[in-house]
Amino acid sequence: LEEVYRNASIVLPLTYNDPGQGRNFINGTVSLFDELDSYPQGFDCSHPLDWNRVTLNYHQYHEAVNPSQPWYFPEFQGGSFDAWGPTAPGNALS
Repeated sequence: LEEVYRNASIVLPLTYNDPGQGRNFINGTVSLFDELDSYPQGFDCSHPLDWNRVTLNYHQYHEAVNPSQPWYFPEFQGGSFDAWGPTAPGNALS
């Protein structure tokens, strides 16, 4: 896909989406910035009153992995899906 864009004289920045803090950045091949997915609460709507601790090390992780490039979160948990049936929070709390 990258070759198709270049052959068409289309210039666009390449990013890499790292799904978590696994140090999976592909240093040197990303042209603009790296990014990180973060779903700190996971996807367990069956336990709506159970919350994980707030993640505090994002800046330190960025400094350790790729401090010379801008960084952003393309996927930061804005919610989760709700299963149908008896495991749904509405059923559990009613």
